[in-house]
Amino acid sequence: MRYEVIVNGVRYDVEVKAVGEKEIKPGYVPPVASAPSTPAAAPQAPVKPDQPAVVAGANSVQSPMPGKVLSVLVKEGDVVEKDQLLLVLEAMKMENEIRSPAAGKISEVLVFVGAQVESGEVLINLE
Repeated sequence: MRYEVIVNGVRYDVEVKAVGEKEIKPGYVPPVASAPSTPAAAPQAPVKPDQPAVVAGANSVQSPMPGKVLSVLVKEGDVVEKDQLLLVLEAMKMENEIRSPAAGKISEVLVFVGAQVESGEVLINLE
């Protein structure tokens, strides 16, 4: 059976088949087992630590993953170069450098040290 699955905004075409058993016929509905008390977390797409942050528009720097802000190295009014380190985000016990996607002036810093951020959350705005 072929399915289209979307994980963290990325589409994947997957094929599912039984291994070591007879092939499952279309329309078959397996018996429902009791659900675990806590749902499993969705797998996260790998992100390189030196990868620039995702740009939500010409002027926004978003978090590429959920995590905790360890340090903020710029403030409003600072002029930054392309690929300049803006902040450090801890995710899955790794320190990830969030860098400027373009040269510009920091118009707004929306996070602080210790803040928990979600994937896609805007961290900094540039002019």
